[in-house]
Amino acid sequence: MILPMCLAVPLTDLAKLVGRNPIVDYASLVLNNWQMIDPKLPLTLENLKVIWSFTKSKAEEWFYLIHVVIESYGAESMRAAKIIA
Repeated sequence: MILPMCLAVPLTDLAKLVGRNPIVDYASLVLNNWQMIDPKLPLTLENLKVIWSFTKSKAEEWFYLIHVVIESYGAESMRAAKIIA
């Protein structure tokens, strides 16, 4: 698929401005696309919500959020191994 210039140029300019690729990537769709419902509670699936999704379905939301939880366990294991602070 080829985007028309009227879409491709602004998309590319915006991507450069924010330091991202002009595509939907893992970091954009998963790692930077969530927030905690109650920041005082632990990071769990039930306490997370997606900021943006294609379908607004619960299935799509959980598909993204499960990766957020998995990534958080990875960070915990690295802290336990004294790899990160």
